[in-house]
Amino acid sequence: MRTSEKHILVLSSWYPSRKNPYLGNFVQRQAQLVAESIPVTVVHVIADQSINSVEIETNKTANLTEHIGYYPDHKWRLIRFFRERALFKKLLQQIDKPTLIHAHVCLPKGYLFLRAKNFFKRPLIITEHGSYFQPTKQSTWGLSMRLLMRKLIAHSDQFIAVSDLLRDDMKRILTSKEIQVIPNPVNTQLFVPTNESNASIHFLHVSTLDDRIKNITGILEAFDQFSSKSHSTAQLTIVSDEPFEHWQRLCTYKYPNSTIRFVGPLTEEEIVPYFQSCSAFIMNSHYETFSIVLAEAFSCGKPVISTPVGIAKNLPSEFGLHIEIDNVATLVSAMDKFVLMKDQFDPIAIRANALQYDSAYVGNQLNELYGRFSK
Repeated sequence: MRTSEKHILVLSSWYPSRKNPYLGNFVQRQAQLVAESIPVTVVHVIADQSINSVEIETNKTANLTEHIGYYPDHKWRLIRFFRERALFKKLLQQIDKPTLIHAHVCLPKGYLFLRAKNFFKRPLIITEHGSYFQPTKQSTWGLSMRLLMRKLIAHSDQFIAVSDLLRDDMKRILTSKEIQVIPNPVNTQLFVPTNESNASIHFLHVSTLDDRIKNITGILEAFDQFSSKSHSTAQLTIVSDEPFEHWQRLCTYKYPNSTIRFVGPLTEEEIVPYFQSCSAFIMNSHYETFSIVLAEAFSCGKPVISTPVGIAKNLPSEFGLHIEIDNVATLVSAMDKFVLMKDQFDPIAIRANALQYDSAYVGNQLNELYGRFSK
């Protein structure tokens, strides 16, 4: 990725920190990708109830500098607001003026994006990853959310959605804005297929285990029904960077005869063998804006069984099987169907489909976008 840009400021409502080391890791990966050829500075501020005064962590690797600021938490929202704003301004004063600002996730820190734009007088690009644009949630937006979004729409220079599904949902609010689709990048040099064959059925799921979104309960119920019928040797592995002891206890009590194991947290390198050794990846979410784990499964040549969410909204039949949202019966049926047709899925074709999310390809799209705002 070649560019004439000199400095990108990255902001985000979600970003890895000592409090939440995996939150927004896809934003960090994109910042790392851009920093392969452009100096990137990340500024992120977060409340921390364990401290009594401001603390700033600075991490620098090659072209990427991350300033993570922590301010003392407080029970009063107004005090938190002023502490966050003051620390953010302090960090902006310490960095070089950027060529442009690339922010991620409008809510809840979008007001900081506007402050940075006003402070540096530079173009503001916003990539959205959040689920709050889904139709069922738009009607629940409070006044403060609507006012903030109105200001972001008025003062941003470009909006980006990470999938066609999210773009379509965003259009209901951003009626006057062009929305470009640039996906999250996947390291297709790391997530690669293997030639190893596995006769047994082994399903994989990777997520934060937030049952309200990921519907883990539905996956466990469906797998237990599937394995109890005539697939007693089938396995289900669930990988998560969040605590899963509750789910382990539940499986021991409710599904003692099913082979279900929980693993994690894992690094990006450590998780690759789990994708490579599974028969298929399962996504049972109520909503996803992108779902990078689906792209990683595709990159490893693996078919998916998924609800129509994120990049699986219009899932071609040659890449996997669709299931209905919040419908255990359709997931069980898809598992049964997969057993009968698992040899029909072509890992080479599935892998080729994943190259649209390749890091270099996404990097070139970002390069072209930045070029439009730096002339």
